[in-house]
Amino acid sequence: MIEKRMHIAVLYDFYGKLLTEKQRRAMELFYEEDYSLGEISSLSGSSRQAVYDLISRSENLLEHYEECLGIVGAYLRRQDQLSSLERLAATIEHSSPNERWLEFWRQWYQMADEERR
Repeated sequence: MIEKRMHIAVLYDFYGKLLTEKQRRAMELFYEEDYSLGEISSLSGSSRQAVYDLISRSENLLEHYEECLGIVGAYLRRQDQLSSLERLAATIEHSSPNERWLEFWRQWYQMADEERR
């Protein structure tokens, strides 16, 4: 459940502006302010089921945007690559520099090639 909440929160960070104002407000109350469906229902004057449906549709839209655009996946891959480069750079001082530098630049250029695609 926590992983799903985090996943949706990340998708919302990237694609939230593509939702309607009503969808954004419901998502913010539910995911960022941790309101229950009943609390959101009271605030909005809608039924609990209507709020559930709104949030569910919004989540599906965010997933659809990611499927089509892949921005979050690309961002996370890039973060992993940068972390790998940082770890490798930290080891250069403590080992055979030539081998580590070659590996560092190999990974760097691989990342740059992926960026161009």
